[in-house]
Amino acid sequence: MRALLYFNMAQMFGEVPMPLTSEAQNLPKSSAEEIYAQVASDLKDCIETMPNKTYDPDFSGHATKYIAEAYMARVFLFYTGYYKKDSLPLPDGSITKEQVIEWLEDCRDNGGYGLVNDFRELWPYTNPYTKDDYLYTKGKSAIDGTPLEWETDVNSEVLFATKYNVYASWTDVSLANMFCLFYGIRGSDAFPFEQGWGCGTVTPNLYNDWCTDEPDDPRIKASIVVVGDAEEIDYEPTAAKDQMEYTGYLQKKYMGIITKDGVLFSVPMYGAQDNNQLGQTQDLIMMRYADVLLMHSELTETPNGMNKVRERVGLPAIGYSLDALKKERRHELAFEGLRWFDLMRWGDVVSALQKQIGQPINNLGVETTMKEFGGGFAKRYQETGGFWPIPKAEIDLSDGVLTQNKGWGTADAEFLGW
Repeated sequence: MRALLYFNMAQMFGEVPMPLTSEAQNLPKSSAEEIYAQVASDLKDCIETMPNKTYDPDFSGHATKYIAEAYMARVFLFYTGYYKKDSLPLPDGSITKEQVIEWLEDCRDNGGYGLVNDFRELWPYTNPYTKDDYLYTKGKSAIDGTPLEWETDVNSEVLFATKYNVYASWTDVSLANMFCLFYGIRGSDAFPFEQGWGCGTVTPNLYNDWCTDEPDDPRIKASIVVVGDAEEIDYEPTAAKDQMEYTGYLQKKYMGIITKDGVLFSVPMYGAQDNNQLGQTQDLIMMRYADVLLMHSELTETPNGMNKVRERVGLPAIGYSLDALKKERRHELAFEGLRWFDLMRWGDVVSALQKQIGQPINNLGVETTMKEFGGGFAKRYQETGGFWPIPKAEIDLSDGVLTQNKGWGTADAEFLGW
């Protein structure tokens, strides 16, 4: 857990204080090299000492050496890519790419994990209480001809996830997955998706690029709601009149799912509360087997893992190139919280952000286009390095020991509002 949490912090904030004991301390930031050396050391200890327990649905949510091996690859790729290094540091040495590949292959070959039968079956809109009424899934079979049905949160493709359950309350909402509320449709239910805050709308250029690059990719419709599509939701965009950056495209991996009667699917399936905040039981996937295969292709510069992912959705095999790998990660892992960090480590953030300029959006019911603010996307990224600001409350508590990240604290770097 220490490795995981420090890695998450280092990806988001860059250099952070790194206390290694429970003793109260007022520490300055540790260097990136020190932080990643500790993360790598912890993961190496996990690999060498944790149980080599293969996939077991009754063990879902528990860490094993195989999960640590997968995370070692993710940490290696981010650190070496973003900081332009060829190895991952340790307090007394380093970890090479060859070692990471060997561990990742152990995870791939011996962990008992695998791709589920059909990509759509990873996401709860194919649950048995919803799928027969949702036009996109109604009467559809899985890719092998078997009935299309959700694999549930516990399946052989999920290595590690944040687990949620039916016991959330107003005193502990963390037991429910609030991401589903965050991304829910603004203003009204639109079967099979429940209303929410309307955040994280999909940029049109992702949909258009995807249709151009891979028009036969079934993951497009499996991942994105196109408002107005005959098989999709009945939603009047005027319901989004109090929303910013509405585009008519919504992701469908993490949204509240309801039955035709307007009840959360988790109510009949798990006995959850019929409440769009407290009743969200969908787990948040943190590492899945498709990512293991894609990381292996990237590290070895071979197409095998990438093509296994493509074969699962009926797409032809292709040769390896970094550009092909980037597109495959963009498509397979869309909306799963990895894209920004991929762009950072590849050095592709500025070009990706610049593509947002001029994209059609709707702000408070008014059609407009995406514009630049605060000196431009490129300038803001170059000044901040892509990292978040350290919260001012933490800096104040440190009495000057903790310093703000570069590029923050000035109007040039910060978004000041619409």
